[in-house]
Amino acid sequence: MFKVSKKMTIFIVAILTLALIAGCGKGEGQKATPDAGKQASELKFPEKPITIIVPFKAGGGTDAIARKLANMLQPKGVAVLVINKEGGGANIGFTEAAKAKPDGYTLAFNTANMAINYAMGLSELTYKDFEPIIAVNTDVGMISVRKDSKYKTIQDLINDAKANPGKLKIGVGSAGSPWLMGLAKLKDKAKIDFTIAVASGGGAEVASNLLGGHIDAACHAPSDMAGLMKSGDLRPLAVMGDERNPNYPDVPTLKEVGYDVTQLGPRGFIAPKGTPKEVVKKLHDIFKEVIDTPEYKEYMKNQDTEYMYLNTEDYTKFLEDELKTYIELAEKFSLKKK
Repeated sequence: MFKVSKKMTIFIVAILTLALIAGCGKGEGQKATPDAGKQASELKFPEKPITIIVPFKAGGGTDAIARKLANMLQPKGVAVLVINKEGGGANIGFTEAAKAKPDGYTLAFNTANMAINYAMGLSELTYKDFEPIIAVNTDVGMISVRKDSKYKTIQDLINDAKANPGKLKIGVGSAGSPWLMGLAKLKDKAKIDFTIAVASGGGAEVASNLLGGHIDAACHAPSDMAGLMKSGDLRPLAVMGDERNPNYPDVPTLKEVGYDVTQLGPRGFIAPKGTPKEVVKKLHDIFKEVIDTPEYKEYMKNQDTEYMYLNTEDYTKFLEDELKTYIELAEKFSLKKK
C-alpha cells in the first residue's frame, strides 16, 4: 500500500505542478494582449509633420483640396506638409509615395489616374501597392471652352467634330486622367473623332493651354478651373454627371443632349504598403473629423466639387472595382500602350 500511495502522491504533485505552470502562462498571456494590440485611440500619432504628395502641379483642384485639408488640420495640432511631385501622368508622385517608409508620415493624394495608368500600360502601380485610408471627395467631369469660343453649346462642338474629323483638340491633364476616359466614351457614343491633347501637369496646365489658344476645349474637374469659370474667362458646355451642377444650373448633362456619358474623378488618401493598421485607422479618424465639418462641406460647394466619404474598407473595395472598370474600358477603346 505504501508503494501505491507514494506513486499516487507523485502523480498528484505532477498534475498540480502542470496546472500551476499553465495557469501562470495564461495569466501572462492575458497581460500581454493589450500591449500587442494597441488601439488607434491610444496610439501616439502623429508625433511629427505628415507629408502629403500631390502628383500634380500646384494650382489644380487636387492640390487645392490637399492644402485646404492641411490648413484645417493645423489648429488640431496635426502639422501637414503638401508637396507637388508632378509628371509622368501622376506616376512620379505615386512612385515616390510607394517607396516611402510605411510609418504613416508620407501619404499620397490618390486619384483615378493610378488605376487608369495601369489599365493603359503606363504604370505597374495599383492600389494593391498601398494601404487605402479614406476617400474625401469626388469631381464630376465637365467640358469647357474659352469665353470667346465659337462653340456656344456642346452640340456645336460635336457637330464641328463630325464635320472635321480629328481636327478638334480637347485637352486633359494627363494620360491617366479620368477625363481622358470620359472623352473616349464621348467619341464612342457620339460617333465622332477628335484629338485628345494630353498635358502632364494636371488641371492647371490644361487651363493655361486653353486660355492660350493651344486647344479648343478642355475636359476637366470643375474644381480645376472654378476661378476661371466664375470670372467668365471660361464657359462650361456640358457636365458628365447624372444631374446638372447646381453651381451651373443652365449647363446640361451629356445625357440630356442624347449622349449616355458619365465620368467621375474621386480622390482619397493612401499610405505605403505595410503601414500598420492602427496607424491607418488613426489617419482615417484624423481626416474624417475635418471632412465632416460644415467648413469642409461649404468649401466643396464653393470649389465646384462634391463631398464623398468612404471608410477604409469601402474605399479599398471601390478602388478594386475602379481598377476592373478601367481595364475593361482601356481594352474596349484600344487605349492600352502596345
